[in-house]
Amino acid sequence: MQEKGYVITIQNGVCEIYDPSRGVITIVQMSSNRLFPLKIITSQPCFMAKIKDSSWLWHFRYDHLNFGRLKTIQHKDMVTGLPKIHIPSQICEECVVSKQHHSQFP
Repeated sequence: MQEKGYVITIQNGVCEIYDPSRGVITIVQMSSNRLFPLKIITSQPCFMAKIKDSSWLWHFRYDHLNFGRLKTIQHKDMVTGLPKIHIPSQICEECVVSKQHHSQFP
């Protein structure tokens, strides 16, 4: 939001998001756990991506944790509701790209 030029102020238990060209976007009251829950009600197409394989869904949800670790978490019942994880034959392009800087020479 800051990169888009919005002004974000937090004071007296209130978070205000302001756009200089459009005015106040939202005002959010602080909750009892000291967070500012912002509920966005929209059905923009960019939020409607669909993943058919639940293993990939959990790979993305856990910030690209490798499938072996996901399978261990599932096997040891460390997460409630985690389905059976299958290690796919495909590779995650984002994981490959993020690891490229490790293999480059200075």
